[in-house]
Parts: sequence; structure tokens; C-alpha cells
Amino acid sequence: MNDSVNIESTEITRLIKQLNSADLSTAINAARSLGIVGSLAEKVVPQLVIATTSQHTKLKALACASLGRIAKNGRLSIPALSISLNSDNVSVRQYAAAALVEFGDDVSLIYTQLIKSTRDSDAFVREFIMECFKNVDVLAEDIQYIQDRCADESYYVRAAAKKILIKQDTTSRINAA
Repeated sequence: MNDSVNIESTEITRLIKQLNSADLSTAINAARSLGIVGSLAEKVVPQLVIATTSQHTKLKALACASLGRIAKNGRLSIPALSISLNSDNVSVRQYAAAALVEFGDDVSLIYTQLIKSTRDSDAFVREFIMECFKNVDVLAEDIQYIQDRCADESYYVRAAAKKILIKQDTTSRINAA
């Protein structure tokens, strides 16, 4: 068992070095690999957060994806992913939104950003944002944003919006009783 932990630690250390490589393909492959390693690579979260600011779109996107697979504590990852939701590149926004789903109700830290992202031009981003709202209590003043998504062109966005509204209605009835 100790040998297994040592090998994993050695491999993660190697991947951290590769993530910081000047060679873009090496850094991209390291970001992808770290996501595959999962929570065992949690110590690399700060380096992945830095990678989300890269000028290289593919590295940025894979760093976002890996953060969703690795990080257990959203305090460091969520702000970086929130910034990535504003990217001009749709892939970066998609991976950031998908990663945010993994943080449960911790995404309430960026509630306002999530509300804005319900109107993203990309259906996948909107769908992942709606998945985030399944874990957060939607404020009464923001119900209209969710209701608007019930008319979305994407079936999945519409379905998620309806589930959120049903949850909110049920919660309201329970609290009123």
C-alpha cells in the first residue's frame, strides 16, 4: 500500500512539473492527466487555478475540467471557474460550467455570476448552469431567470429549469406549513 501511495505521489509531482512546462502540448497533457487522477491530485489545485488564466484556450479549458474532477474545496477553484465563465471561448465556458456542477451548494459563492450565465449563448453552458442551480436555493427575485429558461431552445435546459421550479415550489410549501 505504501509503495502505491509513493508511486502516485511521484507521478503527481511529475505531472505538476509538466503542467508548468513551456511546451504547450506537455502542459495540456498534464492538465488532462491530472483530471484523470482525480482527488488524489488535490495538492495541484493552485497550479490548475493558475492554468485557467493561460492565454492558450485548450490548456485553460482542460484546467477547468480538471478542477471539477479534483477539487473538494471550492474556495480556491470556484472564483477561477467563475472568471472562466466570462471567457470569449465557448469551450472554456463549457468546461468551467461543467466543473462548477461538482461543487454542490458551494457555488452559492458566485450566485450572481450563475444568474448571468443562465443567458449564455451556448446551450451546454446554460444546461450546466441549470444543473448548478439544482444545488442552490434560488432567491425569489431570481425565479424569473429560471422561468425564462423553461422556453429555452434546448430540451435539457428546459427540463432542468422545470425541475428547479418544482423544487423551489415544494420548498416554499414546506416552509409555509
